[in-house]
Amino acid sequence: MLESTIIMAIISVVLFIIAYLKGDQLHIKGLKVSSNMLIKTAPLLIVAFILAGLIQVLIPQELIVEWLGAEAGVKGILIGWFAGLVTPGGPYVAFPLAVSIFKSGASLMAVITYVVAWSIWNISSLTFEVALIGPKFTVIRILSTAFIPPLIGMIIYIFG
Repeated sequence: MLESTIIMAIISVVLFIIAYLKGDQLHIKGLKVSSNMLIKTAPLLIVAFILAGLIQVLIPQELIVEWLGAEAGVKGILIGWFAGLVTPGGPYVAFPLAVSIFKSGASLMAVITYVVAWSIWNISSLTFEVALIGPKFTVIRILSTAFIPPLIGMIIYIFG
């Protein structure tokens, strides 16, 4: 995690310098845009991290291991799949939850199935997809991708 932070910090500094050198106060405009994004997403981030932390301490580790651990097998894959399908929100919600259940004893196959299911189906995006691209496209995409998350989970289960 520290390495990722350092890399992103270096990239940010380089881009800040480039924006400064280009002139027209681009570096200041960039800071204003990023400040607005921070103000809009900070509450969601805080709530997501609180939720992830509470899940980690409130749900007994034995229960996570039983339902999502390596020994859960196909049951863990199916639960990860369903949880990914119904998790609302963006990556600020899904990834803290994934980390939380993984640290609590969920297997890699269940967590990857969860993340793949969430990223393919993301309920929060479905309304935009239907409105912008159309219901026919959405139905075809959902039907054609529905079994990808459990398939990936099964591959990890068999070969992992």
